[in-house]
Amino acid sequence: MKIPPPIVQFVLEGVCVLLGEDHTWENAKKLLGRSDFIDRLNGLNKDNIPAARLEKLRTDYINHPNFDPDAVARASRAAHSLCLWAHEIAST
Repeated sequence: MKIPPPIVQFVLEGVCVLLGEDHTWENAKKLLGRSDFIDRLNGLNKDNIPAARLEKLRTDYINHPNFDPDAVARASRAAHSLCLWAHEIAST
């Protein structure tokens, strides 16, 4: 998807925050193109995420109306899964 809906971009930027990456759409596209993207998601140690990173995720993304899994699901199933994953990580 060259230019996905803004809600999808927003979710992927939130994923970048969790992974400690620059949280821009340009960087999210690069991250998605990496062969180890899924491995990075699966390998994320949720117990060792820096508190500042989790706070940024919660404040700037989780609490935002565009980070609602139901709304995201209407735009993209893949982004919906990533949104649910981010919510789960943020709730720990």
